[in-house]
Amino acid sequence: MRKRHTMNQVTEPMLLRPAEKNDMRAVFEWRNHPDSRKNFGNSEEIDWPSHQKWFTKKLAEESTRIYIGIYKDDRAGIIRFEKTEKGAEVSVNVRPGYSGRGIGTMLIRKGTSTYLSDAGPLKPVVARINKDNHASQRSFEKSGYVKVGEDKNQYIYSLEKPAKKP
Repeated sequence: MRKRHTMNQVTEPMLLRPAEKNDMRAVFEWRNHPDSRKNFGNSEEIDWPSHQKWFTKKLAEESTRIYIGIYKDDRAGIIRFEKTEKGAEVSVNVRPGYSGRGIGTMLIRKGTSTYLSDAGPLKPVVARINKDNHASQRSFEKSGYVKVGEDKNQYIYSLEKPAKKP
């Protein structure tokens, strides 16, 4: 069977770097874009002062790691990891206009690998994904995460696969 390729598919490697203060405006714009907002637990627009405060705080927190994905010398998305009592929680946002190219999967794979190298073997790494966000579900599944539960509005994915039944 022939593999289907689209003109938009990612063909070059993605670079990942730690987020910096000068990423604040771009992340704010991505976060408030209607295509992004519909996939967040809180879909309301965020005001600039609140975002500035949040972003500055997250950059300084030891328990948070934020990475920016760079594709063809341009920022293509953000992935954030927050340590929890049981492991870590991951959140990803692909830059509007870059979806449908495999960017999300690359961000998740590279981001998870980088985070685990930087922070140590914290497991499980968990993602909470809105039930109607099928693209994100596929990206996490392609990156080795498995669905382990759900609540009213979200599926819960974990990098640590459940034990196989005997």
